[in-house]
Formats: sequence, C-alpha cells, structure tokens
Amino acid sequence: MKTIDYGKCGKYLSYMFWMLIPNIISGLLTNENLGGKSQAMFIVGTAIHIVCLIAYAFFLWQLQTEEELYRTAAIIYLAGAVWSVIDDLILRNTKSIALSILFGIIGMAIAFAQIYFLYEAHSTITEEADPELSEKWMVLRKRYFIAQGLVAAGVVLLFIPVLAALCAIVGGIMLIVMGILELVYLYRSAQACKKQQQGM
Repeated sequence: MKTIDYGKCGKYLSYMFWMLIPNIISGLLTNENLGGKSQAMFIVGTAIHIVCLIAYAFFLWQLQTEEELYRTAAIIYLAGAVWSVIDDLILRNTKSIALSILFGIIGMAIAFAQIYFLYEAHSTITEEADPELSEKWMVLRKRYFIAQGLVAAGVVLLFIPVLAALCAIVGGIMLIVMGILELVYLYRSAQACKKQQQGM
C-alpha cells in the first residue's frame, strides 16, 4: 500500500485554501454588476484569476506524487487558465449570442472536469485522515453538478422566463453555498492531513 506524505498534503492544501480568497476577489472585480464595468478593474480581476489558476495548478502538480488524480486536475486547471484568457479577450468584445453560449458551454465543461477530478482527489487523500470529511467531498461534488445543471437549465429555458429565472437563482445560490463549503472543507482537509502526519 502506498504511503502518503500527509505533511506535504497539509502544506499544499493550506496554500490552496489561501489561494481561493484572491480568486473570489477576482470574481468580484470581473463581475459586470460590480467592478467589471470598469475596464481597468476587469483587467486586474482577470490577471488575478489567471495567476490563481496557474498557482493552483502548480500546487496540484506538487501533490501528484501522493495522489495521481491531482495530476489530471492540475492539467485541467492549466487548460482553464488558457481558456480564461481566450474567453475574456473574445467575449469582452463580441455581442454574438451564439458565440457567448458556445463559450459558456466550453467553460462549464472545463469547470465540471476541474471539480470532478479535484474533489475526488481531495476525497481520496482524506479517506484515512478523516473518513467523514472524505465522504463530504463526494457529496459536495454531486451538489455542485446539480447547481451547475440548474444554471445551465436557466440558459436553455430562456423561452420560459419565470422558470429560467428560478433555475438561475436557485443554481446561483447553491454555487455560492458550495464555494463556502469548499473553503471550509479545504481548511479541514489541510488540518486533518497535518494531524495525521503528527500521529504517524
């Protein structure tokens, strides 16, 4: 059976926890209803987001020796960083609805892949350190997919405004809750790994 370096896992999971905070700030800066209306704020927010994705991918790559799924997640996060540049450069200067939908589908597919591999890797790495938390990562992944599905349904059902709005609102609220839970679980995972290392 492979021996996991829980000290290393705890260290990089902690780094990933702190990296999520500037990533949330970048989301606020690029949101068109908030800072995103300003070109300067949008550029700053986009730059922060890309740096966060690259840093996140680097941390995941360091953990591939402890769990192979982290390698796949790292590659997908790098792909996400590249896609963010393409998406921001093109969509910022287009009014094409078809192109916006296409780019939205591709972006969502990348997000789905990121969450799928990342959460399973977190679940696997905490399976021995904290079995209950390991299971919570898998439950969170299922709920995330449901939330994203509702947001997608909101786009598809545009011809039924009330239903579309309901799906988008519920899905959006769920995604906010999922984001908070991810922060909590990531912090707990880092602490569980550090504790497991100390007990070995």
